[in-house]
Amino acid sequence: MSDPILQLPAHLQYALQRMNNALLERDDVALEAAFEGVNIEDLLSDETLERVRARRKPALTIFLASLAVSNDINIKQATQWRDAFQSISSGKLTGMVEALPKNNVMRLATQSLASNQTLQSAHLGRAIGGDTQWVNSFELLIDHKAWDSALNLMVHLSQRDTTALRWLNMAKVLMKRQRLFMDESGHPQPDVNYLLLAHLYGCVAQAVLGCGVQDGAFELQMQQAKCLEVGQRYDQAIALLKQLASRNPAVAIDFAIARCECKRGDLRASIRVLDEAIPKYAKVNAPQLSEDIEEQTEHKTKSFNVNNASAALADLAKVLNGVNQPFFLVSGTLLGYAREGKLMDHDKDVDVGIFGWEQQFDICMALQKSGSFTLAAHFLKGTDSYYIPVMHNLTGMWIDLFLYHELEGQWVTGVDFFFGYRQTFAFTPFELKPINFLGVDMFVPADVERNMEENFGAGWKQSDPSYISHLESPSTTNKGGLEHMLTARLNVFAALQKRNAAKLRKIATVMQTYADRDAAMNADQIDWLTETAAYFERSNSMASVAVMEFEHV
Repeated sequence: MSDPILQLPAHLQYALQRMNNALLERDDVALEAAFEGVNIEDLLSDETLERVRARRKPALTIFLASLAVSNDINIKQATQWRDAFQSISSGKLTGMVEALPKNNVMRLATQSLASNQTLQSAHLGRAIGGDTQWVNSFELLIDHKAWDSALNLMVHLSQRDTTALRWLNMAKVLMKRQRLFMDESGHPQPDVNYLLLAHLYGCVAQAVLGCGVQDGAFELQMQQAKCLEVGQRYDQAIALLKQLASRNPAVAIDFAIARCECKRGDLRASIRVLDEAIPKYAKVNAPQLSEDIEEQTEHKTKSFNVNNASAALADLAKVLNGVNQPFFLVSGTLLGYAREGKLMDHDKDVDVGIFGWEQQFDICMALQKSGSFTLAAHFLKGTDSYYIPVMHNLTGMWIDLFLYHELEGQWVTGVDFFFGYRQTFAFTPFELKPINFLGVDMFVPADVERNMEENFGAGWKQSDPSYISHLESPSTTNKGGLEHMLTARLNVFAALQKRNAAKLRKIATVMQTYADRDAAMNADQIDWLTETAAYFERSNSMASVAVMEFEHV
């Protein structure tokens, strides 16, 4: 699947993808066209070049670094990266790198990559270089996924006298790249050795601890645990997290432990950990957990733009209609069509459905070939695929493709949660009818009203901002089961994060309904939810009064 430059504005990311494709295809006309509407300072910034390097796009790296040099932008650094990547691509040292002393660490690192050899400790025995060159060498090895070489450099450096500043800069390299080691959906990249990466985090953490920087070491060890989790070493991750919790009882640690428990198949243990963490989170509203909760319990799109969503849907229709693949509106997008005749301003993404799993590979190849979309290969699971999130490159808008399986006389789809479990939803089989929505030809279920009632209940025509689909929807399967109970806990965190009293009351009502089920909330927990909701209502009301009084002063 395509590999986007992460954490850049969507229009810049799209331009970079076009440039990279044009360079690979030697298409000068396309390369020139890719510059349209792009700010040259943004394009040649250190941040942009760093992300291009981290994605191992040598042609684009060399091109951008050359442009930076010719435009007098950070000439020394840009020249170094240009010459390093040219040396690696050609297999022969050149330019500034070739001019370095033979035992310079940057030259040694580049030479190891150019010759496709592991950088051994013996090579580093008499290595020289300033702080910047050691850090850049480490960065170069990391960006090329030369994990063994990076680890050897790190171990060697730990045996030498070094400064706190150098180790903190090493830590900065790893921390800045953590998200670059994940795809757009927050999932692991297939070419990253997460167990070696965990070892790297551990080495840097110990060195930073040795420099007396406790807070920095804690963040590094949290990332070490995350890498162990991604590498499916759940027992090791939990052991490390519990060790950290003994010194720093942060809610983020509880949340990570609960996630690891779930991923290793113990949903009950995961629920127990979350139940203990919920009151703590309500008290401290831990900022280090906020982003995790925001992105993982709801969705990736931080702000929904109707125009962007319309453009994304139009491009999707163009691709799928081009390969004769019918798709239909579902969930919140279908609700907007049926109730309001448009996409809803408060939506979070675009939801569409496809019958069957059989065409998923052809569909995703068509989306990738179009250049308009990005998706992660690990969502393609054959008969086990239910849900494929797709990003529209131009706008950054997310589209959720739900694959409907015919099971036991129903159409069943589902969502794979970041905690490592799946929740499924079953609908009465339906035919499709063609429509033109937002100027685009597509389909909807022939009996829209029945589909809406099965998804949102009999009151679907009335807006309910506190509706929690994964808990309340009539289509949710195995209500009261472990997956349903775990979803309830995750939604508690999301409601606490936003101080959403209405959703807390909804969760309390749902939990009361299933109070006799395994892993249900006990009466005290449910009462606590209700009391906390009342507290939020009072405090929110007082804040509103204060604002009104201020506005009338």
